[in-house]
Amino acid sequence: MDPHGPSQPAAQTSRRRPVLLGAVFAGLALAFTTVPALVAGALHGSRNVGSVTTALGNDLIAYTRDGRSSFGPDLGELVGYWRAWHATKIVICALALVVLVVLARDLWRRQADAITSARWAATGVTILVPFVAIALAANIQSTAAPSVALLQLLPGDAGGALGTALTGVQ
Repeated sequence: MDPHGPSQPAAQTSRRRPVLLGAVFAGLALAFTTVPALVAGALHGSRNVGSVTTALGNDLIAYTRDGRSSFGPDLGELVGYWRAWHATKIVICALALVVLVVLARDLWRRQADAITSARWAATGVTILVPFVAIALAANIQSTAAPSVALLQLLPGDAGGALGTALTGVQ
């Protein structure tokens, strides 16, 4: 160990690391909102939330009207789409959680060196960790039971055939 402190390249790397991790987290936050639709669309055809809701309503009406014990091909494909959507979010959330934990650790270490701005940054990053963990848990649950997660897209006060279908499913 150098008695005169860290070498110049090591000090520069340690200063750049929080900035790099922050940029990676920002990229993952952006990916969280854009990449799931791309992945699910590549695997199951492109859809938007409006088309998913409409397709779900129509498929659910057919499912309950026909008295089937399993999903038809349209509803099965929609469930597959939703599962892929949330599985992608699981990967992104897990990566974001790792990045935030490493970033928080690095910032808290800097805070120990009495850098006040690092203390505020460490606190902010630490506060984000449970929110990302909750998003991870919610997406795990939505991947495990995508049909239940899909039902939440439908209006709770649906009338007509869709209301009847929802009552039949409950």
